[in-house]
Amino acid sequence: MDGLSVVMQHEGYYVYENSYFRPRANVDILSYSPNSIVVDTSELGAGESVLLSEIYSSGWKASDSENNDLVVEETPGHMRSITLTQDTDQIKLAYVPPGYETGTRITAVTLLIIGVYSLMNLLAAGRR
Repeated sequence: MDGLSVVMQHEGYYVYENSYFRPRANVDILSYSPNSIVVDTSELGAGESVLLSEIYSSGWKASDSENNDLVVEETPGHMRSITLTQDTDQIKLAYVPPGYETGTRITAVTLLIIGVYSLMNLLAAGRR
C-alpha cells in the first residue's frame, strides 16, 4: 500500500507505519493549549528554526527564554516557523487575535459610559 509499510506481523495481523504522518514540531512540545505553546529549543542553536505543523495566523507572538521577541513566519511546507536569534532553552508562543486590544478598549469605554450614566441616574433619583 502506498505510504504504509509493514512494521510487524503476528498471527495473521499486520501493524503498519504511516509514512505520511508528520510530527507536530521538529522539537519537543513542553506545553500545548489552543492559545499557548511552549517548545524545548535546548537542542537548537542560533539561526536554526522551530517548525510547527499548524496553520499560520498573524496573531501568534513568540518570545525566547529571556523574553526577547521572535518573528513567527508563514512557511508553505510547515505552516509556521520561528528562527532563533540566539541560543535559548525554550520558546513561548501566545495567540492574541487581531483586534483583541481594540475590542478590549471599546468594552472598557462602554462599561465606563454605562457606569457614569447609571451613577448620574442614581444621583438624579436621590434629589427627587
